[in-house]
Amino acid sequence: PLLKRPPSVVFTVADGLLRAWPFLLSMFIVYVQGSLVFPLVVQKWTPPSYLAPELFGIVTVLTVQVFDLVGRLICLSRKFQRAVRVGNHNIWYLLTLGMFMPVGCFLSWRMEEHAFLGSLYTRLVLLACLGLSQGLLTNLIFSWASAEAAI
Repeated sequence: PLLKRPPSVVFTVADGLLRAWPFLLSMFIVYVQGSLVFPLVVQKWTPPSYLAPELFGIVTVLTVQVFDLVGRLICLSRKFQRAVRVGNHNIWYLLTLGMFMPVGCFLSWRMEEHAFLGSLYTRLVLLACLGLSQGLLTNLIFSWASAEAAI
């Protein structure tokens, strides 16, 4: 009774995984959403004739990176934190909304001849929305996980 046996490592890890699966799954979904579009679909986009392929690549990468950072910085705003209370019930809605970005980018690739979907501006807006949603979702999931963590 005085000497209590420490819990098994296997049970400790299993318990941690059982408590962490929603966070792990949601981060995996964010990763898959981003990887489906960038660079997989973006590499298949044909650059406009007035833009060198190298410059087109730099512009697409820069757009995603800048708006990812903007999304992460938005999460630091006190107004945003008060407006968005993230929890188990609403993070899945946000992840579902984030799934529309890969669909839009895929349609832009498959319908390159379309005047609206195939335009450079539409593609940049799609990439900006993708980057923004990736940054927001990543920080929101981390905030949710840290708020739910047992200390």
